[in-house]
Amino acid sequence: MRFTLPIKRSQQLKEKCAPKWYLSAAVLLTACSFLSGIVTPLAGQLGLPNIASLIFSLLQEDHPQRSDHDDSEESTGCPIVEPESKETVTKNEEESRDDAGENQSQKVFRQGNLLLKTHRARNGIDALSVYRGKRLILHTSIEDDRMGIAFPYGGESAIPHRVHTFDGGADDFISDAAKPASTPFTEFNGDGIPDLIVVQTGNGGNVYTIYSLGKRAKRLTSIVAVRSDADFMDIDHDGKCEAIARESAFFGWKTCNACSPVPQVILKLGRKRFNLATELMRTQPPTKERQEEILADWAQACNESPHDYYVDLQGKSDQHCFSLAPVVWHDLLDLIYSGNSKVAFRLLDKFWKKGTYAGNLGYEEKSGQVHTSKAQFISMFLEQLRHSQYLNGIKALNQGDPHIRNLGQSLYRNSEWPI
Repeated sequence: MRFTLPIKRSQQLKEKCAPKWYLSAAVLLTACSFLSGIVTPLAGQLGLPNIASLIFSLLQEDHPQRSDHDDSEESTGCPIVEPESKETVTKNEEESRDDAGENQSQKVFRQGNLLLKTHRARNGIDALSVYRGKRLILHTSIEDDRMGIAFPYGGESAIPHRVHTFDGGADDFISDAAKPASTPFTEFNGDGIPDLIVVQTGNGGNVYTIYSLGKRAKRLTSIVAVRSDADFMDIDHDGKCEAIARESAFFGWKTCNACSPVPQVILKLGRKRFNLATELMRTQPPTKERQEEILADWAQACNESPHDYYVDLQGKSDQHCFSLAPVVWHDLLDLIYSGNSKVAFRLLDKFWKKGTYAGNLGYEEKSGQVHTSKAQFISMFLEQLRHSQYLNGIKALNQGDPHIRNLGQSLYRNSEWPI
């Protein structure tokens, strides 16, 4: 990346130094031309370059480029002259969230002695730099994917109360009237040091990396949103920003990616990682009328699923086999992630008829299919749930349910498990 003087300062220096520069250049080139006529024949015999051409090329040489730095602590603490840009640090409050993401190239944002400057790419930005005073504390860049900065929501238009339905969405917290903040600087952990959300966008989803912008920039943690977006705002107005995201522990489980359930999660930043904000996620159980609607939706979805493969090796139809639609475990997850796991398994018991099996959850070469009983499905479902990086929060939400309370942490859990 090339670091240049600010526009106004460089113009002033150019205007001040231009007469002396061009006069000196003219005298030097004249002298070189005179000497070239004398020395060139001799230089040609000795294999030396043309002196005038050599000097002219030296005069035209550009400033050396500064190599890109990563966001490691060693490279982000180097002192460098701050680009004293006079660009306007404003953002139209009427600008939509999408427009904010697309218009970030060559933008400058300030807060106190912090300055954030983005660098233009063909589509969005490909690098950004953060200065504290005259010191570069963070520089990060990207080559193949897109980069952006996330603007948290704020203001009185945000809904401050918790969700009251188990299948609520982000609009339970962010009203249609809410607008992104005018600055990307926010606060996640209450330490008084501004934080920044840097977004890397690829084909599979978005990676949201949180940086603390102290004397030296520090990476706090990240959120990997598989085929989804994350939103940020101070939901409970405690001075700390929360993340509204989707977890992908069941992404691709027993169904296609497009049909995979990704339950909503509300996250608070702990000491080292994001944890479930259980008090914000806990909801009232669905009413009896809503429970009947859920059962009816399950029955319709399962009946509409294909039944071609529910035949034995003799070609006879298996009347005890049905297709379990993904909407079933989609709703189970929404109920569990809202603290209503008892209702979830009670509905499953009521829906799954005794002596029937799901025929779409496995495959065996000898028989051509695997009949999955309700007990087997629950075991498979809970085993997959153990893969969630938020299992401790899920157990806290459902302490009274032995299905969840006795779950152990998955051996495959990773602190950077995608959500």
